[in-house]
Amino acid sequence: MNVIKTTCFLADMADFKVFNEIYGKHFVSKPARSCFAAKTLPGAVSWGEVVNGLKTKGSYTDGKMTATKDGDTYTFTGGELEGVSISSYWLDANGKIYFNGVQMDVLSIYADEGKYYVVLNKDTKTGSVWMDTGENGEAKLVNEGTIGGGAYTSVVVNDNSHLTNKGTLKTGEGEYYPTIDCEYVKEEKQIISNVSAYAWDHVKNGTQEEAEKLVDRMFSFETPGTYTVIATLNWEDENGDPHHKDFIVTRTVGEDEGPSEEEIRHDMEMKRQAEAIGGVYGSPYWVKQLYLGYHSYNLRLFVGETRENFREELSWSAGGSKGVSLRVNDENPEKLTMRFDEKVLEVLERTNITTVTLLNKSGAAVMQYNVSDLRAAYDQYGLSDADQLVVGGVDDDVMKIGADGQLVPVE
Repeated sequence: MNVIKTTCFLADMADFKVFNEIYGKHFVSKPARSCFAAKTLPGAVSWGEVVNGLKTKGSYTDGKMTATKDGDTYTFTGGELEGVSISSYWLDANGKIYFNGVQMDVLSIYADEGKYYVVLNKDTKTGSVWMDTGENGEAKLVNEGTIGGGAYTSVVVNDNSHLTNKGTLKTGEGEYYPTIDCEYVKEEKQIISNVSAYAWDHVKNGTQEEAEKLVDRMFSFETPGTYTVIATLNWEDENGDPHHKDFIVTRTVGEDEGPSEEEIRHDMEMKRQAEAIGGVYGSPYWVKQLYLGYHSYNLRLFVGETRENFREELSWSAGGSKGVSLRVNDENPEKLTMRFDEKVLEVLERTNITTVTLLNKSGAAVMQYNVSDLRAAYDQYGLSDADQLVVGGVDDDVMKIGADGQLVPVE
C-alpha cells in the first residue's frame, strides 16, 4: 500500500506520544502527515472551503474574513478558520503565509520538500500548533499573537522546524516519560506542569546536551518568561538499534533592562580613553562646564542668559598643539557667549590647548578663540582670580562677571 499523505485527528494533543508510537508501527514509510486536535470553533469556515476559493478565484471572502494569494504569498485576514493545514496538499510547496487577526482551532504546518514561512500577527490566536517536515523541508513559524489555551500543552515541533515566540505561548500539563525506550501505552508517565511545547527529532546521542541543542535549534523565545520543553530524542546505538527518551529543557528570558550603571561607566571610560589625545582626556557626556583630565573647570556656554550643555571634542592642531571644540545642542545659537575664569586659562596653557572652537548642533563653527588672545585680554583688563571673562562674537562687547555676580562691560 502506497500512502503519500495522512490527516490525523486527536481528541486531545496530550495523547500525541501514544498516538505517535502506534502511528510509527503502521506507517513505516513516513508519509506526509497533518495532525489536529479535533476541536471546532462555532461559525468557523473550513480550511478546505477557503483554499478552494483561492484556487478557483484567486481570493476568498465570507464577509468576516478575506484570503488572497499573490505569487507565493498568502494573506488571511479576520474571521475564524477551522482545520488549518499548510502543506503542498493544500497550497504550493513553498510559500509565505500571513495570518492577521484570525482565530483558529489548530494550525498544522508540514513542509515536505519545500519551505514555509508563517507569521501570526498580534491579533491572531490558535488553540494548538503542529509543525513537521520531510527530510529536505523547512518550516518556520513566528508567533506575535497567542498560541494555546487548554489544560494541556498544545505545541508540537518536529524535525527541521523552528518556532520564534514574540507573543504569548500558553503553558499546560505535559506528559513526561523518564525511562529510556519506554512503551508509551504501557509505562507510567509523569505529569509536568507549565510545559510550553513538545519537541521531537532524530539525534546522534541520547544525552541532555543533545536535548539542549535540539531546543535551541527549534525555538527562539523572545517574550520574557520561563519556557519548559519536553524533548523526545530518537537515536541509534553502535549496533544500529533504535532508542528514544524524554528530556526536560528549560529556558528563561528576562526583561531587557539595558546595560547596568557599571557597564555604562565602563563603556564611557573606554570611549573617553579612545578620544584622548596627547594624554589629555575630555568627557564623552553632555556637560555643563569644561571637563578635562577627570576635573571640572569654570568654563560655561550661554545663549542669552540660558546656560547650554555641550559636548567636547579634542583634536590635534598644527605644530603639535591641541584644540578643543565645544558643540551646543542648538542649530542657531544666537548671542552665544563663553564665560571662564583664570584657572581655565592655566589648564588650557598647561595641556597645550591653543584654540577653543564653539560649534552649533550640526558641528559648524560659530566662533573660534586663540587661547593666547584670551590670556592677553584677561591680563589687559586686569581681571582678578574671582572674575570671569565673557566673550562672544567679533561685534559683541567683552564683558566680565565680578565677585558680586554682576555682568558688566570691562573697562
